[in-house]
Amino acid sequence: MTLVLVAPGGGHAPLVGAAMAAAAGRRGVRVNLGEINDTAVAPDAFADAVRRQLEDTDLVVVYFAEPADDMTTVQRVYRAARRLDIDVTMNLAVGRDTDRALEVVEALRDILEVPLDGLVLDDAPVEESARTEAKEFLQTITGVPVIGALPLGCAAMEPDDFQAHSVTWFD
Repeated sequence: MTLVLVAPGGGHAPLVGAAMAAAAGRRGVRVNLGEINDTAVAPDAFADAVRRQLEDTDLVVVYFAEPADDMTTVQRVYRAARRLDIDVTMNLAVGRDTDRALEVVEALRDILEVPLDGLVLDDAPVEESARTEAKEFLQTITGVPVIGALPLGCAAMEPDDFQAHSVTWFD
């Protein structure tokens, strides 16, 4: 039983969360996708809701949407989730602005003491060598593994195509 949290770091957390859920579903994992869109979210109530969701699924993917995409909300929710007896991974949706990605990584890791398990590059170059180079550069400057890259334009794909291709976007 795993909870995957997806915080924004210059990328589109809702898109990354949807891609993660789609990829897991294509691999046969029972998955539920959720959203936090309120800064007043009660962390303990959130943790209870996740615990109930995991009774019927293997994986819950939750992304932070506006206005709940501030790092203080991310920190409170992460800490509440860590109190559950489940695996919790914290991932960051990043765009091509590496300065912004580095800023958010440092804020989460160093100031708020929230460890990051992976980065997912949003709007990644479509060409494979350029995408690989972007992932390697991002991992080098942040020190966080890049676990996936969503290609530029994937948000405009038809739902069935998005789901079918999603498994190729994650390592």
